[in-house]
Amino acid sequence: MEKRDDFFVKIAKILPARESWDHGRGVGKRVINRFVRLIRERVDDPRQQGKLEYPLSEIIVLAFFAVLAGATTFSDIATCCAYKKKFFKKFLRLENGIPSHDTFNRVFSLIDMEQLEEALVLFVSQAFEQLRKALKIPPPKMKQICVDGKVSRGSGRYAETAREIRDIQTLNVYCTEDGICLHSRQIGKKTNEIPMAQAILSTMDLRHTIISFDAMNTQIETVRTIVNRKGEYLGGLKRNHKTLYEECVVCFDDAYLEKVKDDGELSHYYMEKAHNQIEHMKFTVMRISTQQGSHFAAWPKLRSVVRYERKTENLISGKKSCEVRYYITSLIGKAEVLARAIRTHWQIESFHWLLDVVFYDDANTTVDRRANGNITLIKKMVLSLYRMMKPLENAKTISSIRRLYQWGYEDGIRRLLASCDAAAIENSLKSYKNKH
Repeated sequence: MEKRDDFFVKIAKILPARESWDHGRGVGKRVINRFVRLIRERVDDPRQQGKLEYPLSEIIVLAFFAVLAGATTFSDIATCCAYKKKFFKKFLRLENGIPSHDTFNRVFSLIDMEQLEEALVLFVSQAFEQLRKALKIPPPKMKQICVDGKVSRGSGRYAETAREIRDIQTLNVYCTEDGICLHSRQIGKKTNEIPMAQAILSTMDLRHTIISFDAMNTQIETVRTIVNRKGEYLGGLKRNHKTLYEECVVCFDDAYLEKVKDDGELSHYYMEKAHNQIEHMKFTVMRISTQQGSHFAAWPKLRSVVRYERKTENLISGKKSCEVRYYITSLIGKAEVLARAIRTHWQIESFHWLLDVVFYDDANTTVDRRANGNITLIKKMVLSLYRMMKPLENAKTISSIRRLYQWGYEDGIRRLLASCDAAAIENSLKSYKNKH
């Protein structure tokens, strides 16, 4: 299991200086043509044929280009595309010009979300796969996929009215290895998150994969689904499983904590200082070898229980806090490995936070649920590419990358497209090595 951004940091170290990348028009057109081909193959056009002014592939690619530049609404998308029309014509025909914001909105309200998601995920994952292959970086021995829900808090009203309805809730299945949201499914009610997660996981190949999730999805049937698909699991516990939670509390009594505190296999301590606050994190593991007669027996392949204690101290106010959480898992690794998996799960929360901070997801008032969902799929794709480009562009934050595509848009686009093309990467490496 790789640490956060390890894959992309490796790439940044291997690649030559960004100024020497092969980022000509031919490379960009080749990548865009691959994107267009995926859209045509995977996404059905729901509009009446014979009366189409704008090809579906052009509408989707234009939206991608605009969101990459920071557009967050359909009006933003149309405006950005109008400003950049001359540049976009290098990659697209645009025989009828740029669609209006109403056209973007209407078309995105008709597109099948699962089909669009499949095309986007395939495009980004292929780009990452080509990077690994071109740079001879092997895939990790174990990858981690996180399951969690998100609420879009500005979506809870009917179109053209002030009447409030339930905010759009989306279940996200997120791969931490590449930073790709593999599956996004809108759910009607919070309780529907559980069967939705089980349905998605039941279709996935989970070999050499850890599935991590919060307490809501810590369900016996969810765990059984993961085990049946040959995966490993790591699930949070809260008092929604009262007896199991209490049994975990009893397991980690003072005597056991004292006994294993210096055992590197079963105990791991981590300290972090940031934002005027010190965090002390201690992870303690108990192996579950005999399940008969305990509440652990009902959980398939349960092998370990983890106690996570987090103490914080604000260096300015002096305020202190302490919380304890518990996790069940099929893993039997060292405490440090399990601690890393728990901390890695927080990446999906960071991903949700970035959707709000970078693309103002909570402020998005696109009330048509399908249009909202489809444009959010584009935003998730762009976030994955932002993350890829962050170390390649020597940027410190995702916000810095976003500003790059606002201020140095055309050069940034060319470098991004070149980084999605294995041939361009290989040519850049050969050219760089010949010169040095």
